[in-house]
Amino acid sequence: MEAGKKNTPSAETDCGRKNRGKPWPVVKDSLRDSGTEVLGSLPWGTHFCQFYESKEDLLDILVPYFVAGLKSNELCLWLTSAPLVSMEAERALSEAVPDLEERRRRGQIEILGYEQWSAKSGRFEANAVINGWVKKKAWGLAKGYAGLRLTINTSWLQGRDWSAFLDQERTVDGMIGEHRIMAACTYSLEKCALPDIIEVLDTHEFALIKSRGAWLNIHGGRKKTEAALCKSDARYRVLFEASTDGILIADLATRMFRYANPAICRLLGYSEKELKMLGLTDIHPKDVLPSGIAELNAQARGDKTLAHALPCLRKDGTIFYADVSAGSITIDDRECSFGIFRDITERKRAEEEREKMQAQLRHSHKMEVVGRLAGGVAHDFNNLLTVILGNCSFLLTEIPKNDPRHAEVEQIRSTGERAANLTRQLLAFSRKQIMQPKVLDLNAGLKDMEKLLRRLIGEDVNLTVCCAKDLALVKADPGQMEQVVMNLALNARDAMPKGGHLGIETNNVDIAEICSLNHDAVMPPGRYVLLTVRDTGAGMNSEVLEHTFEPFFTTKELGRGTGLGLATVYGIVKQSCGFIDVQSEPGRGATFKIFLPAVAAASPEGKGEEEEKRRVEKGRYTILLIEDDVTVRRMARKMLDGAGYAVLEAGSAREALAHSDKDFDLVLTDIVLPDMPGVELAANLMKDRPRLDAIYMSGYTDNPDIRDILSRPENRFLQKPFTAKALLDKVQEALA
Repeated sequence: MEAGKKNTPSAETDCGRKNRGKPWPVVKDSLRDSGTEVLGSLPWGTHFCQFYESKEDLLDILVPYFVAGLKSNELCLWLTSAPLVSMEAERALSEAVPDLEERRRRGQIEILGYEQWSAKSGRFEANAVINGWVKKKAWGLAKGYAGLRLTINTSWLQGRDWSAFLDQERTVDGMIGEHRIMAACTYSLEKCALPDIIEVLDTHEFALIKSRGAWLNIHGGRKKTEAALCKSDARYRVLFEASTDGILIADLATRMFRYANPAICRLLGYSEKELKMLGLTDIHPKDVLPSGIAELNAQARGDKTLAHALPCLRKDGTIFYADVSAGSITIDDRECSFGIFRDITERKRAEEEREKMQAQLRHSHKMEVVGRLAGGVAHDFNNLLTVILGNCSFLLTEIPKNDPRHAEVEQIRSTGERAANLTRQLLAFSRKQIMQPKVLDLNAGLKDMEKLLRRLIGEDVNLTVCCAKDLALVKADPGQMEQVVMNLALNARDAMPKGGHLGIETNNVDIAEICSLNHDAVMPPGRYVLLTVRDTGAGMNSEVLEHTFEPFFTTKELGRGTGLGLATVYGIVKQSCGFIDVQSEPGRGATFKIFLPAVAAASPEGKGEEEEKRRVEKGRYTILLIEDDVTVRRMARKMLDGAGYAVLEAGSAREALAHSDKDFDLVLTDIVLPDMPGVELAANLMKDRPRLDAIYMSGYTDNPDIRDILSRPENRFLQKPFTAKALLDKVQEALA
């Protein structure tokens, strides 16, 4: 179409004026300068649209549009939204209109964000918008302005507002001819699919769209159907070529493509000539062809309107995903089918990532709930087990081994140990246990465990341990790290009932950027020690992988597992400030990777020879024992009395402080006391006794600050339930 006035409808004509109940009134000064050659002069009552790809496209049309309006004594309203915000619009217009600020002060022009006019309540309000325009025009006429020139950008529209906005556009198109108003609506090509473009054209007199670097003026009105896109009509050829959605048209008889627009050529990586030698089966992966063809046939019958996330095959063999709308048309008396492809690969990836994050959040909440439940019972449960196991140990020393009762008591003790282990695992996965971290060499720990691991996994499983040279040190609880390796080894053994291979290896790794893992949302950059445990077992499918670290989840038959082994691993790793990842497929084994932050080189901590040799003369020492549970206190006293220590008892902090004027050499206190935390009590007792030491007992504490204090190497901690040996060893260590 040629640019200029002769291609522009005059005030007396009715070109493009659809849906109007009466002819336009002939206004003497109705022709107004549009500011651009492609539009020429336009009458009042013109309602047109612009399809743009960038803010530069918007400025190319709208700056001269408003310059002409201001020069023609018109009231102007510019409603902006991304990608062009109000400040940018004002800056661009002020370069062309030096006295813009003065005109704004007089009220001749307003430049506002869409939310200040079109969506004050947060949603689009059609009636308020139209009434606002009419009132503003009336105000302008009363002030002596010739009429109202405006533009509104639509990029902010959500899907829920699209239909309402198009209804408004139809209303505007039907009534604007009766007013001294000129309206330009701008639409982003990136957000408009081809059916949307056609709907927009139906509600405007004409549209501006750029083709090969030049603006073209296309008449609106639904005089053409989608089928007309492929005919020789230049207006629809422009839309076909300018559409950001890919369009393919195939001959039903030959099943070969006849037409392909530039967008589909870019998406698929073929030239138009190459595509005309291909058909539907060439652009979709073979495994989805049956379902894909079924989807498109359903659309052709009218049963469906859209095929969601259909995999499409590029020329280079890579896959992208598209929402595809299809239908049947007739071109040159031949039956054809058309498909409109919108690339949603990035959106699909973002949705999958969002779902992954939501799943991790749900998993975290589930762990938190179970953790609170575990912590709630752990304190009392461990107190009970301390008494049960303590009495068992005394009975076993008193009852001869040939007495039938000895075996029965041993069974009680063994069952109590299993219960204690379950409680420890519950606290481990809920990350509520008290850790005692030390600087460790994982290689040394693995070498110490190797013989034990071989006995655990059996002769059918071949074990290899590969330790990296110059492995960095980590800071973790030695006993807990042994638990991690043991649990993973036992899990691997159970996955290989007929034998196989278990590999354990260590490496130094440097993570350069944030890394996304399967079960940890992100791992920050840094230097890590990587512990890898790999087996050749049955492997896991994606559904099992999702639940790998959930407590009580197990694929083993009833009675062959608690479902806490891997949950415990996860809890220990997280409480050690580490990260864990697992990769597995059915029949291809499983690989667990544990990343622990590397620490600065230092001598690994452990029991020195001098510490091993030190022993104390028990009868010379007095111990202040503070425990609010009477049965536990009695049991602990019995253990200490039996070893020859003198004992002062207290059932509360108040009772303990009453002993502060007496001589004692060690404080043995429970952490949770009714009137004061054990840590605070010990600090009060030791402030005037610099050489006094303390041992803290606990089955559980939900106070993270206390857990942090007790995790420090200088503080001595005794986990309930404890045996007489564990208690006496800890006392010997403190008094030595």
